[in-house]
Amino acid sequence: MCPRRKSDGTGWSLPRRAERKAEPDRFDVVEGLVIRGRLAVEVLKGTSVLGGLAASWPRARITGKTVVNALVSHWRQFGWPDLAPFGQRHRLPGS
Repeated sequence: MCPRRKSDGTGWSLPRRAERKAEPDRFDVVEGLVIRGRLAVEVLKGTSVLGGLAASWPRARITGKTVVNALVSHWRQFGWPDLAPFGQRHRLPGS
């Protein structure tokens, strides 16, 4: 069994990322937003880490289908990323 090694923050585990040759996209969902005390909103948000391209998809509720449709549409328009980490618990090495 291979030992799990802690990242040193340089992106060593993803060589193309460490060399800044891979464009990673990061996505997350913001939950619990309330507009003017009445309207509950969730937002799927994304950023290309190197390129600075930002996107957001506000909805009453974010579902798996919402995420798939939004990302496929986004990537068809702007290109497919080399890396796409998701969620609060996943940190991209070096970021």
